[in-house]
Amino acid sequence: LINRTGKDILGYSPEELKGKHFLDLVDREDISEVTKSLNRAISNNKQLKFKTHLYSQSGQVFPFEFSCSTVMGNGKVFGLIGIGKNLTEMIKYETELKKLKPKLVEHERLLNLERARFEPQKSVVDELNRLKHDFISSVSHEFRTTLASIIGFSETIESDSDL
Repeated sequence: LINRTGKDILGYSPEELKGKHFLDLVDREDISEVTKSLNRAISNNKQLKFKTHLYSQSGQVFPFEFSCSTVMGNGKVFGLIGIGKNLTEMIKYETELKKLKPKLVEHERLLNLERARFEPQKSVVDELNRLKHDFISSVSHEFRTTLASIIGFSETIESDSDL
């Protein structure tokens, strides 16, 4: 049996799959490994994952990952049930990622160079800002102190008419 998505991907109708074995759809190079995986699933009665390539009705090859488990009935293995995941998109994205990775490494290298080049300049700017702040604080302090003295003497002169 095959679900609608599998039918759409592989191009087979349920009627066309009647009487076919799963291995009839598997790439010839993968048959030995898939047979071993299916036998392990049956003998160990455990869920098992494996990857293979399936042929569509048009002859196109699709990479799949299958997760299969045994179906038990009266204490005996009645069959296998599997869920297949089409890996075409994932492989396409992995390939694109492999192409982009060297560019990312180069961009990170350039970014680190720019950061290293910028760091001394940033330190100079930070030091200049600190010096400016200190200068303004000193000038402000000097003006306030001097003005406070002048204002104090002026108030004294104004309040004392004998002077």
